[in-house]
Amino acid sequence: MGKLQITNCSLVASGSYEKYFIRDGIRYHHIIDPRTGSPACSKLLGVTLIGDSAMELDALSTAVFILGIQKGVQLLEKSGIEAVFIDESFDVFTTPGLRENFKLIRT
Repeated sequence: MGKLQITNCSLVASGSYEKYFIRDGIRYHHIIDPRTGSPACSKLLGVTLIGDSAMELDALSTAVFILGIQKGVQLLEKSGIEAVFIDESFDVFTTPGLRENFKLIRT
């Protein structure tokens, strides 16, 4: 989807684009929203987080995926972590701190 130039940091991704199936028009995947016990309905296919601690990013990437772009960005703003989001329409969004370092390359 894109090219990201980073140095001396960690990168972790969570997504529903590989492990899923569709039944009766409903997409079922492995990222479960603990509030509902069902697959997250955040309208996202993937979230990539960039920060200092891979362990922290691993926990946050699932949470941000479940929360969706708007609430996910609000959570990340408090921690200084940057993100790339891919939604169900394959549109790509980045947090402001990545706009200079991320280049969309999909065709």
